[in-house]
Amino acid sequence: MDNKPISSLATTTDSDHALVKRIAMKEILCLLCLIVSIGLQAQVRFTQIDPNAETVTLKNFGAMEQNVSGYWLCLGPGMYNNVGNYTNITGDLNLSPDEEVTLDVTSGNQGVTALPDANGGLGLFLDNSDFGSNSGDQVL
Repeated sequence: MDNKPISSLATTTDSDHALVKRIAMKEILCLLCLIVSIGLQAQVRFTQIDPNAETVTLKNFGAMEQNVSGYWLCLGPGMYNNVGNYTNITGDLNLSPDEEVTLDVTSGNQGVTALPDANGGLGLFLDNSDFGSNSGDQVL
């Protein structure tokens, strides 16, 4: 055990202050990087689902242009269509900030041509690598 008086243990040096400042700056930079990366992620969301017309509308709420042609629409368990495969759309799949696109679900060419019933599910995925995922990296 160290026999130094308590008052000498409580003193700090200039090098201690410099170390604390460097650590604080690194933490601030990490926080800023996190904030920027969150802001740069795609923020495409459903804005309208019309079961009568069999359409869904997607909107880019982000600050950057987002191409949604590679996204996948889940229309129920095990039923997925690539957004880029829809033939009847209103708008452009390359969404500018605040821009929308409406997809006619009946124009999908992968066998799923209707919105799910009350027992189904509806989702939007970034890609088709892990449809069972509930990760924020996959599910929008």
